[in-house]
Amino acid sequence: MERFVERFRAKASKARQAQSRVKRLDKMERVERDPRDGAGLSFQFSAPERSGRVVFELEGGRIDIPGDGDAARPLIDPAELWLERGEHVALVGANGSGKTTLIDTLAGRLELPKGKLRTGHNVNLSYLSQHAEWLGDQGTALEAAQRETGLTPNKARALLGRFLFSGDEAEKPLAGLSGGERQRLSLAILVNSGANLLILDEPTNHLDVDSREALEDALRGFEGSVLLVSHDRALLDAVGTRTIAVEEGELRSYEGGWADYARVREERRLAEIEQEADRRRDGQRARQARAVDRKPLAGEKPRANGAGDQPGKGMSKNARRRLAALEREVERAETALQSLEDELAEPAAWSTPERSEQSTERHAAAKQAVEDAYAKWEQAGATNQG
Repeated sequence: MERFVERFRAKASKARQAQSRVKRLDKMERVERDPRDGAGLSFQFSAPERSGRVVFELEGGRIDIPGDGDAARPLIDPAELWLERGEHVALVGANGSGKTTLIDTLAGRLELPKGKLRTGHNVNLSYLSQHAEWLGDQGTALEAAQRETGLTPNKARALLGRFLFSGDEAEKPLAGLSGGERQRLSLAILVNSGANLLILDEPTNHLDVDSREALEDALRGFEGSVLLVSHDRALLDAVGTRTIAVEEGELRSYEGGWADYARVREERRLAEIEQEADRRRDGQRARQARAVDRKPLAGEKPRANGAGDQPGKGMSKNARRRLAALEREVERAETALQSLEDELAEPAAWSTPERSEQSTERHAAAKQAVEDAYAKWEQAGATNQG
């Protein structure tokens, strides 16, 4: 706010806003910053033990919504997946598509309903969940670190210190930790695990920018295998060397990180739109040909004045009015569809799984509106000419 006031107080168009911020600043109590707040998170993973070439192989699998009996239903079927030594794979898909259920199954937290899951030789897996609920609320950060790592108190304190739990911070009760503190504690335990396979579910949740960048740097330098679920596109692009996408209930593999996957998906989407436009134009031409060149049925006499040659001739005034209104409805629906397709040609419309889902639904609805309008128009023409 001080920077805003300094910059805009002399500018007429911003003077009122600047003065408002001055009043708010006057009511604030200035708090001196703790020197420790300037400490940044910085860490790296030690070189892990070498695993077999294939770390994971899921064959003929099916991933269900967790539930008992009739409550369970397939999310991903078929589920075919493999992960090789040293690969950093990003797992992407729309919310609710089954990503977390899949990695919970791979990590052994859920039973695989169908198929075979093979784990490679000498694989040491460590899992980090997005809310760190596995830490529980009993005891302190230091006690949790000792319990999970087996370190002595002094070594556990040294580990926690690297993750900004210095001095008395290590004695904080788990129940009182913030989301960011719980995530940093989870990362400390993860780094000490010595795992050669990391399964990470939204690891940047609750972390500040500096901590996110530290995690990104550490994962980039990690020599083991990584399976990463995240909405943080920068993290996916920096870490991922291959992308597995949950699409239409299946797992599909794409070479490269998030940017490469987004490019392929955009190219595919544009090709589908073009194919749909061609199909719609062909259908429109066929419908117009049927309406204009309608031939008499067997035993039917040609209409006088060419009434069967084009829609509208030989109709009552009200019928012609109705047909003209339906033609305008067709034109409006087609114009709306074209405008929407121009809008959806922008990459921003597909920048996240949520936006992609919304864009797909809007495009399908606009196409259906065109089909419905044509159906009404054809029905009206056939009714009044028949």
